[in-house]
Amino acid sequence: MRPSRICTGVIAILSLAAPLFAQTSNTVAPSPVTVKIESISLQSMQPDRIQLLVKLGLFPERSLKVKAFSFSNMKINKMPAYVSPIDGQFDMKKDQYLKLPDVQITLYYRDLASLEPARQAIEQQKVIVSGAISATLEASLVEQLAMHSFHPRVVLPFAKEIPVSVPGGPSGTAAALAILDVASRMVPGTAKLLGAVYPGQDSAWRNDVGNEQVKHLVLIRTSYTIVDDQASYPLQFEQLGFWIGPLTVMAPRETVTPWQFDPDAQLRLSSNHARIDKASIEITVQPVVTAASAMQDGAALWSFHQKDFKIETEGKPAEDHIAYSDKATLIELRQRASANNYALLRFRDGIAGSPVKLAGPTGNGWDRLAIVRLVRSSAGDDLRTEVVLLPGTEDGKQIRLAQQIDDSGFGSAVFTEDGVIAMVQDESTAILLSSVKHLEDKAER
Repeated sequence: MRPSRICTGVIAILSLAAPLFAQTSNTVAPSPVTVKIESISLQSMQPDRIQLLVKLGLFPERSLKVKAFSFSNMKINKMPAYVSPIDGQFDMKKDQYLKLPDVQITLYYRDLASLEPARQAIEQQKVIVSGAISATLEASLVEQLAMHSFHPRVVLPFAKEIPVSVPGGPSGTAAALAILDVASRMVPGTAKLLGAVYPGQDSAWRNDVGNEQVKHLVLIRTSYTIVDDQASYPLQFEQLGFWIGPLTVMAPRETVTPWQFDPDAQLRLSSNHARIDKASIEITVQPVVTAASAMQDGAALWSFHQKDFKIETEGKPAEDHIAYSDKATLIELRQRASANNYALLRFRDGIAGSPVKLAGPTGNGWDRLAIVRLVRSSAGDDLRTEVVLLPGTEDGKQIRLAQQIDDSGFGSAVFTEDGVIAMVQDESTAILLSSVKHLEDKAER
């Protein structure tokens, strides 16, 4: 069958788009933007935390439209920190500086092995800030095709030494150091570590989650193709999941039918007689520890097509009917934050995973919960894990996270020091495992 003129035109345009959007399966574009950190100021100090206010902006080498920014691998003087994503529409013009909304960074003393980097920052009034900003692009159809994703991203790494403004001059600096002295006596074990240097400044529990508990997690990749009267659109989606039993993985329902949760996919399916090519759907599962390191021959990679596993249980997330895009097209969209956004994958005999330790929720609030994110390098060819510590509160069948987390943590187990109590569903919600009927029975079968 001879290709249509429209398809030929799309191929020609893709060749022009290649310098900006490399045709890779990892959906990360080259970095055409420079990050500028304008200033850092000490916003507040309390007996259990430091809060910094960061002003920053971007210099784009070409025009881009961005609909969200997220931060990964953030370090302040090598101290791990987490910054909530920035949502909104940003129109970046070529060679024009774009100032971003102010960013607040919170460092909890109890999550650090030593307070010395914080003391140095206050005494020297300068810090080294490093990390990466991931920009989710507002892409055209051509750019989406080139990236094989409805959500292409640009990853912007940065590292810079920046002066720190401490309010109150010398007296403010003395007061801040006095608070650190109090904190070093209040936090168990911190005083004797004061002055020591620990790479990464990570707490013992964070290290345990990042080095040992992460072995219970898997990376789930779902590929599918949308076809219409004129063309086909191959797409790939990925999220985390985790073993809850030797033969059972729990993951968001979105890993099974990602198009039902994606407004851009639903918009595409609402026009031109578009449909999902069911024969194109493939789901693969692999341990996070192999996905986050160089793949070796024989590394585990299980396939739905090869019947390594089946979809044993699918929750039924609630639906929203929304008017989407500038044409206000009415589409149906599954809710990520629904209490029924989960699925259980049952593996065949001979495939055995390492299940997490399940724990029931105690109380209705937690001052720190550990969540694992799977973050790509700026080149897009490397994956690594990152542990984020966040507070949360119980809300019915779910946990509300005190800070938002971006989609690199969706599907992660939510760890307490007693075990796993929940699974991340969206930016601020996790489903309590205790709310899923007969979960432990299904896990043990």
